[in-house]
Amino acid sequence: METSTDMLREYLKGSGAACTVTLLLFIFYTIILGEVQLFPNLAFLLAVCTYLGSIVGVLLLKLVEPYQYHILYPVLGTFFFGFLGIFYGVSIIYAYQLDGFFVVVTMASSMSFFISQFVQAQTIAWIMAGSGPFFLAVIMFSNQLARSLGQ
Repeated sequence: METSTDMLREYLKGSGAACTVTLLLFIFYTIILGEVQLFPNLAFLLAVCTYLGSIVGVLLLKLVEPYQYHILYPVLGTFFFGFLGIFYGVSIIYAYQLDGFFVVVTMASSMSFFISQFVQAQTIAWIMAGSGPFFLAVIMFSNQLARSLGQ
């Protein structure tokens, strides 16, 4: 029987991994594009959207969990989470007028949510849970440092 602590750990490690993938792809996108207006604000918005989307990810995980011991479980889960990421990405780019690249970002972060569930080691799971907020804090701190050095 799964406890609420297990469900919380699934959410935190999945959303931490998804947020990390989102922020790393966002940094990659920014490097290719050049300077993006309101970089830290957009990074924060993407992180919040990732954590909100991860709630739906936990619900989808509960729907595909009965097939956990079936041979097609990884394929089905990756497909469903990829589709969820595409759907969520399309809704985000229309809501916030973002580039189409962010559909790829949400798809990759959604799939990383699912793939992170295969990690069973407690220590690694908690590191994954903290990685998203850590990267967001680094982005915010480095932006603030760059602004103060630039003035």
